[in-house]
Amino acid sequence: MSAPIGIAVDLGTSSVALAASTDPGRVFEARNAQAADFGRDILSRLSAAQAGHSAELRDLAQNQVLELMAEAGVDAGKLEGLVVAGNSAMAALFVGADVTTLATAPFAPVRDLRCENGPLTDLISPDRITVLEPIDAFVGGDLRADLVTAGLTAGSADPQLLIDLGTNAEVVLATAGRLHVCSAPAGPAFEGGGFKLRGSQLLADVADFLRRGLLATDGKFAEGVQRDAADVAYLQGERSGQAISQRFVRDLQLAKAATSTAIARVLAAAATPPEDLSRIVFAGAFGTALDPADLVTLGLIPEIWQDRCRSIGNGSLSGALAVLGGADPEISAAISPVELPTDPAFNAALIAATDFSWN
Repeated sequence: MSAPIGIAVDLGTSSVALAASTDPGRVFEARNAQAADFGRDILSRLSAAQAGHSAELRDLAQNQVLELMAEAGVDAGKLEGLVVAGNSAMAALFVGADVTTLATAPFAPVRDLRCENGPLTDLISPDRITVLEPIDAFVGGDLRADLVTAGLTAGSADPQLLIDLGTNAEVVLATAGRLHVCSAPAGPAFEGGGFKLRGSQLLADVADFLRRGLLATDGKFAEGVQRDAADVAYLQGERSGQAISQRFVRDLQLAKAATSTAIARVLAAAATPPEDLSRIVFAGAFGTALDPADLVTLGLIPEIWQDRCRSIGNGSLSGALAVLGGADPEISAAISPVELPTDPAFNAALIAATDFSWN
């Protein structure tokens, strides 16, 4: 008798990844199909859903899962279970839910994520589909899955930091019995911008430019760098093989600033100095390839954390696989949200953190 087949999905804003329980090491991935018609960012898609395109967005997401399942050789009719881990917006759009509370202040997550309509439900019974519930308005089920992978759903006796680098930078400080959670808009830079390659290669190249003095900490290229036919200044990355423009560097500065601001906010909320952290866990589709030394050079983390870093790679996908296998996704620690979008000091803090230095 063949083993039951389950499917785990990491539903990101920029990309979608899928793995089967029968072969969890083999990952199938594609760019998010919603982006072409409804924009690369979350806000554009939320606006489109409110303008009457909710069913189209739902069907694009669900059909993409079916396409990846077909690529993986999985017959939808034989599927025993499907677990989807996505950020708050992507999860709500996946089931065709009303996203008004995500698009309008005061922001609140969509808790009812029953998948009862759409192409998936034509082939798979809704009771076999689980969309992981978000933790907060901007902290989604993907981070819940990360916490399962990292073993932090109950908090941590020694303070630990979990950082998921994606279109949204999601940060959790786990202490004894409590999770301080925060999310900040990072944009597409951590996922490679418009390049079809792993974002870690681009980060490594920018860190190399900084070390060689080709790029200043304020993000400006050195005098005399190459220019393309359109007179756009660029530097050639050795790791990525890509021409990296000043615009991409600016996008990366904003992503770095959003992340380091979120980190600073959760540390302050828990009154935890950086030196007290026992471990810094990085999650994200390209987490396994990140070099902590590059993150220090970019100013994303302080130097004292360099030897305390650990990567869990795509913790969202591995967490969803764990839930398929029976792991409990419930969080027993108390949750303390640290809000940034409604914080009047956020923009000033973001601007102050754009330099490639830890401050």
